[in-house]
Amino acid sequence: MSHAYPLLVADIGGTHARFGVVHARGERPSDIRTIPGQEHPSLQSALQAYLAAVGGEPPRRVCIAVAGPVQPGHFILTNRPQWNTPLSVLKSAFKFELVDVINDFEALAGALPLLERGEREPIGEPSTAAVADVLAVVGPGTGLGVGAAVRTRSGWQALPGEGGHVELASPDPRARAAIGAASHYGRVSAERFLSGPGLELLHATLGAIDGSPRQALDAAAIAKRADSGDEQARDTVAVFLKLLAGFAGDVALMLGARGGVFLSGGVIMRLRHFIDAQCFREDFENKGRLRSYMAAIPVNLIAIDTLALRGCALHLENLEGATE
Repeated sequence: MSHAYPLLVADIGGTHARFGVVHARGERPSDIRTIPGQEHPSLQSALQAYLAAVGGEPPRRVCIAVAGPVQPGHFILTNRPQWNTPLSVLKSAFKFELVDVINDFEALAGALPLLERGEREPIGEPSTAAVADVLAVVGPGTGLGVGAAVRTRSGWQALPGEGGHVELASPDPRARAAIGAASHYGRVSAERFLSGPGLELLHATLGAIDGSPRQALDAAAIAKRADSGDEQARDTVAVFLKLLAGFAGDVALMLGARGGVFLSGGVIMRLRHFIDAQCFREDFENKGRLRSYMAAIPVNLIAIDTLALRGCALHLENLEGATE
């Protein structure tokens, strides 16, 4: 495989698309730009706009992280299906040498070992400073993503998955009532409540449970009203964070993520100042006989929104290294 640079890296979510360029091995992406997905009818259109804006030498190799399942030769953007594009079309349209696509949380997970201290914010403190070989990331955004990184003899290996679609549960009576009230969906996935649209649904569901219908609000409006002290909005945020802490703990259990669970995504960053570290850790650790196991697992917020781009660059560089 050619060692041609620059590389083009992209992180395509349901709401925004981020693009960047890597000019040499080991460098961080630069020329990073965020483009609202609604401004372009297709991924090709967004790519063309980005490349025209940054100019310079055309990239030869590309890695795109997408919010959805990846299959041979194509991908499925769960929350922006009109951007679904066969890789052969992208390769031909832009004369790329290589186009590779990975799940966005595979990209995030692969870059977790690259996080520096100033790029993460701890939520409370674990009981001990465990050194372990598994890291996990959970991210409520337009959807709910889950990924993991496992240390192997040849380095860190990212594991993709669709963990946001497992069924949601909670020991908290109010959270459990909300899950029960949504049972008409047939099954209640974690993403059903733990996402931007999920926050909106949770707000309405809690109002119905209380017998006091609430005004329909989007996630940004709920966060804004919570900021201003609105009791209903704060109630929604409190239940959302309780569900998120419990789900993050379940992910840690399933993966044995003793190295830590990292929280990412626009929703949690918007709500970060509502997190009570002691309460969050209590809900995270509340796993019955395994409470002491959970108490040793750190939880951190990822304080940057470009980590997936670094994961894409690392993925391409690992592909290159495998062929040397």
